[in-house]
Amino acid sequence: MIQPSPFQRLLQELSKDARVDPNAAFNRLDEIYGKTSSETDLLHFSVYATNLGVGALGRYDDAEALLRRCLEHPSLPAATPVRRSIHRALAVLLICAERKRDAEAEMRLGIIGPSDECRFASACAQTLLARNRPSEALPFLKRATVLCSVVPPDDDVLKQTAGIAGNLLRIAEPQCLLTQQLLTTAGDALAAATVRSENWKNHHQALFNQGKAWLLAINPVRALSIVQEMMALEKKFEAGPAQRFYSANLACRAQAVRGQFKVAASAMAACQQLVAEGEASGEPLGPAAEDLERFVASLQEQKPLIPDISGAVPIIAPLPS
Repeated sequence: MIQPSPFQRLLQELSKDARVDPNAAFNRLDEIYGKTSSETDLLHFSVYATNLGVGALGRYDDAEALLRRCLEHPSLPAATPVRRSIHRALAVLLICAERKRDAEAEMRLGIIGPSDECRFASACAQTLLARNRPSEALPFLKRATVLCSVVPPDDDVLKQTAGIAGNLLRIAEPQCLLTQQLLTTAGDALAAATVRSENWKNHHQALFNQGKAWLLAINPVRALSIVQEMMALEKKFEAGPAQRFYSANLACRAQAVRGQFKVAASAMAACQQLVAEGEASGEPLGPAAEDLERFVASLQEQKPLIPDISGAVPIIAPLPS
Protein backbone atom coordinates (compact mmCIF):
# COMPACT_ATOMS: atom_id res chain seq x y z
CA MET A 1 0.00 0.00 0.00
CA ILE A 2 1.41 3.38 -1.06
CA GLN A 3 1.68 5.75 1.86
CA PRO A 4 1.02 9.46 1.34
CA SER A 5 4.02 11.76 1.43
CA PRO A 6 4.42 14.21 4.35
CA PHE A 7 3.21 17.00 2.07
CA GLN A 8 0.14 14.99 1.00
CA ARG A 9 -0.66 14.33 4.67
CA LEU A 10 -0.43 18.07 5.28
CA LEU A 11 -2.98 18.70 2.53
CA GLN A 12 -5.22 15.97 3.96
CA GLU A 13 -5.20 17.69 7.34
CA LEU A 14 -5.98 21.00 5.64
CA SER A 15 -8.91 19.36 3.83
CA LYS A 16 -10.40 18.39 7.20
CA ASP A 17 -10.06 21.98 8.39
CA ALA A 18 -11.69 23.22 5.16
CA ARG A 19 -14.88 21.32 5.99
CA VAL A 20 -15.24 23.53 9.08
CA ASP A 21 -13.90 26.86 7.77
CA PRO A 22 -12.92 26.82 4.08
CA ASN A 23 -11.75 30.43 4.04
CA ALA A 24 -9.44 29.89 6.99
CA ALA A 25 -8.06 26.77 5.30
CA PHE A 26 -7.47 28.67 2.09
CA ASN A 27 -5.67 31.42 3.98
CA ARG A 28 -3.18 28.81 5.20
CA LEU A 29 -2.12 27.95 1.64
CA ASP A 30 0.58 30.63 1.68
CA GLU A 31 2.15 28.78 4.59
CA ILE A 32 1.66 25.38 2.92
CA TYR A 33 3.28 26.62 -0.30
CA GLY A 34 6.51 27.17 1.61
CA LYS A 35 6.67 23.44 2.34
CA THR A 36 6.57 22.38 -1.34
CA SER A 37 9.85 20.82 -2.45
CA SER A 38 9.11 18.82 -5.61
CA GLU A 39 7.09 18.76 -8.81
CA THR A 40 4.70 16.28 -7.22
CA ASP A 41 4.12 18.62 -4.28
CA LEU A 42 3.40 21.48 -6.69
CA LEU A 43 0.95 19.33 -8.65
CA HIS A 44 -1.03 18.38 -5.52
CA PHE A 45 -0.85 21.97 -4.22
CA SER A 46 -2.12 23.51 -7.48
CA VAL A 47 -5.00 21.04 -7.74
CA TYR A 48 -6.04 21.70 -4.13
CA ALA A 49 -5.72 25.48 -4.51
CA THR A 50 -7.89 25.37 -7.62
CA ASN A 51 -10.58 23.15 -6.11
CA LEU A 52 -10.81 25.16 -2.88
CA GLY A 53 -10.02 28.67 -4.05
CA VAL A 54 -11.88 28.58 -7.38
CA GLY A 55 -14.52 25.85 -7.20
CA ALA A 56 -15.57 26.21 -3.57
CA LEU A 57 -14.85 29.85 -2.71
CA GLY A 58 -14.58 31.82 -5.93
CA ARG A 59 -11.48 33.65 -4.64
CA TYR A 60 -10.10 34.08 -8.14
CA ASP A 61 -7.43 36.73 -7.51
CA ASP A 62 -5.98 34.96 -4.48
CA ALA A 63 -5.97 31.57 -6.22
CA GLU A 64 -4.38 33.05 -9.33
CA ALA A 65 -1.57 34.55 -7.24
CA LEU A 66 -0.89 31.13 -5.68
CA LEU A 67 -0.83 29.34 -9.03
CA ARG A 68 1.50 31.91 -10.56
CA ARG A 69 3.84 31.45 -7.58
CA CYS A 70 3.86 27.73 -8.39
CA LEU A 71 5.10 28.53 -11.90
CA GLU A 72 8.05 30.40 -10.37
CA HIS A 73 9.04 27.58 -8.00
CA PRO A 74 12.70 26.56 -8.36
CA SER A 75 11.74 22.87 -8.39
CA LEU A 76 9.63 23.28 -11.52
CA PRO A 77 11.53 22.76 -14.80
CA ALA A 78 10.80 24.91 -17.85
CA ALA A 79 9.12 22.12 -19.83
CA THR A 80 7.24 19.51 -17.82
CA PRO A 81 3.73 18.00 -17.64
CA VAL A 82 3.31 19.55 -14.17
CA ARG A 83 3.97 23.03 -15.56
CA ARG A 84 1.35 22.41 -18.26
CA SER A 85 -1.07 21.22 -15.56
CA ILE A 86 -0.63 24.50 -13.64
CA HIS A 87 -1.24 26.50 -16.82
CA ARG A 88 -4.44 24.49 -17.37
CA ALA A 89 -5.50 25.20 -13.79
CA LEU A 90 -4.97 28.90 -14.48
CA ALA A 91 -7.06 28.60 -17.65
CA VAL A 92 -9.91 27.01 -15.66
CA LEU A 93 -9.68 29.79 -13.07
CA LEU A 94 -9.69 32.52 -15.72
CA ILE A 95 -12.71 31.03 -17.47
CA CYS A 96 -14.57 31.07 -14.15
CA ALA A 97 -13.41 34.67 -13.67
CA GLU A 98 -14.78 35.50 -17.15
CA ARG A 99 -11.37 36.49 -18.51
CA LYS A 100 -11.61 34.59 -21.78
CA ARG A 101 -8.62 36.13 -23.56
CA ASP A 102 -6.30 35.46 -20.62
CA ALA A 103 -7.67 31.91 -20.39
CA GLU A 104 -6.84 31.25 -24.04
CA ALA A 105 -3.26 32.36 -23.44
CA GLU A 106 -2.93 29.83 -20.59
CA MET A 107 -4.54 27.13 -22.70
CA ARG A 108 -1.86 27.59 -25.36
CA LEU A 109 0.78 27.01 -22.68
CA GLY A 110 -0.99 24.09 -21.02
CA ILE A 111 -2.39 22.05 -23.90
CA ILE A 112 -0.27 20.20 -26.45
CA GLY A 113 -2.65 17.45 -27.52
CA PRO A 114 -6.05 15.77 -27.05
CA SER A 115 -5.08 14.25 -23.70
CA ASP A 116 -4.25 17.64 -22.19
CA GLU A 117 -7.36 19.19 -23.70
CA CYS A 118 -9.56 16.42 -22.29
CA ARG A 119 -8.13 17.07 -18.82
CA PHE A 120 -8.76 20.78 -19.25
CA ALA A 121 -12.32 20.34 -20.55
CA SER A 122 -13.39 17.96 -17.78
CA ALA A 123 -11.80 20.18 -15.11
CA CYS A 124 -13.63 23.20 -16.54
CA ALA A 125 -16.95 21.36 -16.43
CA GLN A 126 -16.38 20.22 -12.86
CA THR A 127 -15.33 23.66 -11.60
CA LEU A 128 -18.09 25.59 -13.37
CA LEU A 129 -20.67 23.21 -11.94
CA ALA A 130 -19.14 23.73 -8.49
CA ARG A 131 -19.74 27.45 -9.08
CA ASN A 132 -23.40 26.63 -9.96
CA ARG A 133 -22.95 27.56 -13.63
CA PRO A 134 -24.28 24.44 -15.39
CA SER A 135 -25.08 26.08 -18.75
CA GLU A 136 -21.44 27.18 -19.05
CA ALA A 137 -20.15 23.77 -17.94
CA LEU A 138 -22.12 21.81 -20.53
CA PRO A 139 -20.03 22.71 -23.65
CA PHE A 140 -16.83 21.69 -21.84
CA LEU A 141 -18.36 18.37 -20.74
CA LYS A 142 -19.42 17.73 -24.34
CA ARG A 143 -15.91 18.51 -25.54
CA ALA A 144 -14.42 16.07 -23.03
CA THR A 145 -16.86 13.43 -24.28
CA VAL A 146 -15.61 13.88 -27.84
CA LEU A 147 -11.95 13.79 -26.82
CA CYS A 148 -12.37 10.53 -24.89
CA SER A 149 -12.71 8.77 -28.24
CA VAL A 150 -9.32 9.92 -29.55
CA VAL A 151 -6.96 9.64 -26.58
CA PRO A 152 -5.06 6.33 -26.20
CA PRO A 153 -7.07 3.66 -24.35
CA ASP A 154 -4.44 3.39 -21.61
CA ASP A 155 -4.30 7.15 -20.97
CA ASP A 156 -5.12 7.90 -17.33
CA VAL A 157 -7.19 10.90 -18.47
CA LEU A 158 -9.98 8.43 -19.20
CA LYS A 159 -10.12 7.35 -15.55
CA GLN A 160 -9.95 10.98 -14.48
CA THR A 161 -12.79 11.99 -16.81
CA ALA A 162 -14.87 8.98 -15.75
CA GLY A 163 -14.41 9.95 -12.11
CA ILE A 164 -15.45 13.55 -12.76
CA ALA A 165 -18.43 12.47 -14.87
CA GLY A 166 -19.54 10.00 -12.19
CA ASN A 167 -19.37 12.70 -9.53
CA LEU A 168 -21.36 15.07 -11.73
CA LEU A 169 -24.03 12.40 -12.23
CA ARG A 170 -24.33 11.90 -8.48
CA ILE A 171 -24.70 15.65 -7.98
CA ALA A 172 -27.11 16.20 -10.89
CA GLU A 173 -29.50 13.27 -10.34
CA PRO A 174 -31.16 14.46 -7.10
CA GLN A 175 -31.36 18.00 -8.48
CA CYS A 176 -33.00 16.67 -11.63
CA LEU A 177 -35.52 14.63 -9.64
CA LEU A 178 -36.35 17.63 -7.49
CA THR A 179 -36.81 19.81 -10.59
CA GLN A 180 -39.13 17.20 -12.12
CA GLN A 181 -41.22 17.16 -8.94
CA LEU A 182 -41.35 20.94 -8.93
CA LEU A 183 -42.42 21.05 -12.58
CA THR A 184 -45.18 18.49 -12.24
CA THR A 185 -46.48 19.88 -8.94
CA ALA A 186 -46.56 23.40 -10.38
CA GLY A 187 -48.36 22.09 -13.45
CA ASP A 188 -50.92 20.28 -11.32
CA ALA A 189 -51.42 23.41 -9.19
CA LEU A 190 -51.96 25.52 -12.29
CA ALA A 191 -54.60 23.14 -13.59
CA ALA A 192 -56.32 22.94 -10.20
CA ALA A 193 -56.37 26.72 -9.87
CA THR A 194 -58.05 27.23 -13.24
CA VAL A 195 -60.51 24.33 -13.29
CA ARG A 196 -63.34 26.57 -12.01
CA SER A 197 -62.41 29.59 -14.09
CA GLU A 198 -65.32 31.40 -15.72
CA ASN A 199 -63.42 31.20 -19.00
CA TRP A 200 -62.90 27.56 -19.96
CA LYS A 201 -60.06 28.57 -22.28
CA ASN A 202 -57.94 29.50 -19.26
CA HIS A 203 -58.23 25.97 -17.91
CA HIS A 204 -57.60 24.53 -21.37
CA GLN A 205 -54.33 26.48 -21.66
CA ALA A 206 -53.37 25.44 -18.14
CA LEU A 207 -53.88 21.79 -19.09
CA PHE A 208 -51.52 22.25 -22.04
CA ASN A 209 -48.80 23.65 -19.75
CA GLN A 210 -49.47 20.88 -17.23
CA GLY A 211 -49.00 18.29 -19.97
CA LYS A 212 -45.70 19.86 -21.05
CA ALA A 213 -44.51 19.70 -17.45
CA TRP A 214 -45.23 15.98 -17.32
CA LEU A 215 -43.35 15.50 -20.59
CA LEU A 216 -40.32 17.22 -19.09
CA ALA A 217 -40.61 14.66 -16.30
CA ILE A 218 -40.53 11.94 -19.00
CA ASN A 219 -44.10 10.80 -18.36
CA PRO A 220 -45.81 10.84 -21.78
CA VAL A 221 -48.63 8.56 -20.59
CA ARG A 222 -49.73 11.19 -18.06
CA ALA A 223 -49.46 13.86 -20.78
CA LEU A 224 -51.70 11.82 -23.08
CA SER A 225 -54.33 11.55 -20.36
CA ILE A 226 -54.27 15.36 -20.16
CA VAL A 227 -54.82 15.47 -23.93
CA GLN A 228 -58.07 13.62 -23.32
CA GLU A 229 -59.13 16.24 -20.74
CA MET A 230 -58.38 18.98 -23.24
CA MET A 231 -60.39 17.25 -25.97
CA ALA A 232 -63.33 16.82 -23.59
CA LEU A 233 -63.36 20.58 -23.00
CA GLU A 234 -63.12 21.21 -26.74
CA LYS A 235 -66.11 18.98 -27.39
CA LYS A 236 -68.15 20.51 -24.58
CA PHE A 237 -67.57 24.10 -25.71
CA GLU A 238 -67.30 23.52 -29.46
CA ALA A 239 -63.74 24.81 -29.54
CA GLY A 240 -62.19 26.59 -32.49
CA PRO A 241 -58.95 25.72 -34.27
CA ALA A 242 -56.65 27.35 -31.70
CA GLN A 243 -57.72 25.14 -28.79
CA ARG A 244 -57.82 22.01 -30.96
CA PHE A 245 -54.31 22.87 -32.17
CA TYR A 246 -52.95 22.81 -28.64
CA SER A 247 -54.39 19.39 -27.78
CA ALA A 248 -52.96 18.00 -31.05
CA ASN A 249 -49.70 19.77 -30.23
CA LEU A 250 -49.44 18.06 -26.83
CA ALA A 251 -50.40 14.70 -28.34
CA CYS A 252 -47.66 15.09 -30.96
CA ARG A 253 -45.08 15.90 -28.30
CA ALA A 254 -46.11 12.95 -26.13
CA GLN A 255 -45.91 10.46 -28.99
CA ALA A 256 -42.51 11.82 -30.02
CA VAL A 257 -41.23 11.38 -26.45
CA ARG A 258 -42.51 7.78 -26.59
CA GLY A 259 -40.55 7.31 -29.84
CA GLN A 260 -43.78 6.78 -31.81
CA PHE A 261 -42.79 9.10 -34.63
CA LYS A 262 -45.33 7.79 -37.15
CA VAL A 263 -48.14 8.52 -34.72
CA ALA A 264 -46.53 11.88 -33.94
CA ALA A 265 -46.44 12.64 -37.68
CA SER A 266 -50.21 12.21 -37.88
CA ALA A 267 -50.69 14.60 -34.98
CA MET A 268 -48.26 17.00 -36.66
CA ALA A 269 -50.34 16.91 -39.85
CA ALA A 270 -53.44 17.73 -37.81
CA CYS A 271 -51.58 20.66 -36.24
CA GLN A 272 -50.58 21.99 -39.65
CA GLN A 273 -54.18 21.85 -40.84
CA LEU A 274 -55.33 23.67 -37.71
CA VAL A 275 -52.64 26.33 -38.22
CA ALA A 276 -54.17 27.07 -41.63
CA GLU A 277 -57.66 27.23 -40.13
CA GLY A 278 -56.42 29.45 -37.30
CA GLU A 279 -54.76 31.88 -39.69
CA ALA A 280 -57.98 32.10 -41.70
CA SER A 281 -59.94 32.98 -38.54
CA GLY A 282 -57.39 35.50 -37.28
CA GLU A 283 -55.66 33.24 -34.72
CA PRO A 284 -51.93 33.09 -35.56
CA LEU A 285 -50.47 29.75 -34.60
CA GLY A 286 -47.32 29.76 -36.73
CA PRO A 287 -44.75 30.36 -33.96
CA ALA A 288 -46.25 27.62 -31.77
CA ALA A 289 -46.17 25.23 -34.74
CA GLU A 290 -42.52 26.05 -35.43
CA ASP A 291 -41.67 25.37 -31.79
CA LEU A 292 -43.41 22.00 -32.05
CA GLU A 293 -41.48 21.12 -35.20
CA ARG A 294 -38.17 21.94 -33.51
CA PHE A 295 -39.13 19.82 -30.50
CA VAL A 296 -39.96 16.76 -32.59
CA ALA A 297 -36.91 17.20 -34.83
CA SER A 298 -34.62 17.30 -31.79
CA LEU A 299 -35.98 13.92 -30.68
CA GLN A 300 -35.83 12.39 -34.15
CA GLU A 301 -32.17 13.18 -34.75
CA GLN A 302 -30.33 9.94 -34.28
CA LYS A 303 -26.84 11.31 -33.60
CA PRO A 304 -24.15 8.88 -32.37
CA LEU A 305 -23.13 9.25 -28.75
CA ILE A 306 -19.56 10.01 -29.84
CA PRO A 307 -19.46 12.28 -32.91
CA ASP A 308 -17.26 11.23 -35.83
CA ILE A 309 -14.05 13.21 -35.57
CA SER A 310 -11.89 10.89 -37.66
CA GLY A 311 -10.38 13.92 -39.42
CA ALA A 312 -8.08 16.44 -37.86
CA VAL A 313 -8.77 17.15 -34.22
CA PRO A 314 -8.02 20.73 -33.19
CA ILE A 315 -5.65 20.83 -30.24
CA ILE A 316 -7.60 23.68 -28.71
CA ALA A 317 -11.28 23.99 -29.45
CA PRO A 318 -12.68 27.53 -29.46
CA LEU A 319 -14.01 28.58 -26.07
CA PRO A 320 -17.78 28.92 -25.86
CA SER A 321 -18.82 32.52 -26.49
